[in-house]
Amino acid sequence: MKNELMLQLLQDKLKHLERYLIRLGPSRADAEDIVQDTVYKGLLYLDSIVPDRFSCWLYRVALNRYYDMLRKRNRLEWIIEDDFVEVNEIPEAVLLSKEQREEIDQVMESLTPIYK
Repeated sequence: MKNELMLQLLQDKLKHLERYLIRLGPSRADAEDIVQDTVYKGLLYLDSIVPDRFSCWLYRVALNRYYDMLRKRNRLEWIIEDDFVEVNEIPEAVLLSKEQREEIDQVMESLTPIYK
């Protein structure tokens, strides 16, 4: 009976955690994945977590996992956007174009905001 009560409390806490994550921005599927990873880490480190702080620990781990997911997506978008090369382009032309973009960015950064 005690185990069933603990299981019910944990399930309620995980539902709250999932709703909290969804309000931050990830899709329901991403939020479910984050909660699943959080529970897995919680089970791995159960012995080292202070029981009174377990709920806080779950939220912190879930939030960190969400931030990791955002950083990974931003990095992938940047790589895909920056390194996209058409098949028929000459490598030298791609390199020159990239250098020109960098020079333009440097000049733009040196301008005052009103002239940007």
